[in-house]
Amino acid sequence: MYDPSSRQMYDVKTTGFKQITYIARRSAVDEKAADVPAQYRRRARDADRTYHDTPEGAVGPIETMLATMPQVECFSVGAFGETNRAVTSFLGMLADKGSDVPERFGCCHGKAQAKGVVTQFLTRQLGRVLLRGAVRFRHVALAAVRGIEGHEPGAAQGAAGHLGDEWCASGRPWVPYH
Repeated sequence: MYDPSSRQMYDVKTTGFKQITYIARRSAVDEKAADVPAQYRRRARDADRTYHDTPEGAVGPIETMLATMPQVECFSVGAFGETNRAVTSFLGMLADKGSDVPERFGCCHGKAQAKGVVTQFLTRQLGRVLLRGAVRFRHVALAAVRGIEGHEPGAAQGAAGHLGDEWCASGRPWVPYH
């Protein structure tokens, strides 16, 4: 994602279950997010070498442009639906912007209460989507291991296979293989 007003780039990464990380009680999502800025710099350097014949050790035009922008912000989602700190701060920023006109919510007594309402709504909705997506991936993986073909997320109820779709086409919650 890209915000042209701030020139901020966002990247979304998922992290599978890494036993050593979870047992050591380290944050798999924060570790994954920490690697993203270096990945972008490396990709820019490689693109400069490939497309602009930039010699080794020299800085090319793509890497120069990347250096003028804010560091890439990574939204990282873990195997159990956990997210990194960047997701929390992004939701807070959205809630702050969304609460500028508290009258939209009818029940709010000012910006602070509206911000709480918006934050709660965004967090709940995002959590549902993330966990539902994780469950869908696991069901598809189980079907593949069991050798069952044609079981894609939502296929049983005619829903679109996109992970952002929380409800099937008939308005029922997604339940696998029923």
